[in-house]
Amino acid sequence: MKSIADLKDVEWWTAMDAARVLNIDYKVVRDAFNNHEVVVRYPGSSRAKANADELREWARHAPLTPGGEWID
Repeated sequence: MKSIADLKDVEWWTAMDAARVLNIDYKVVRDAFNNHEVVVRYPGSSRAKANADELREWARHAPLTPGGEWID
C-alpha cells in the first residue's frame, strides 16, 4: 500500500486512495464513483479510478458523511 505522500503525486486514484488522501469517508467517495459524480476510468487495470485533480475539485463540495448534505 502506497503512503499518502506518494499518492498525492499520482494522476489516478481508486476510491480507497481518494478517501485516504482527501480524508473523506470511504463510503462517500465510493458513492461518488457509483453515482457518476466523478468520471471513472480503468487506466491500465480492471480497478475503477478517477483523475486526482477532478477528485480534489469534487471534494471541495462533498458531503462529510454518506448521504449528507453538500457543502455550498
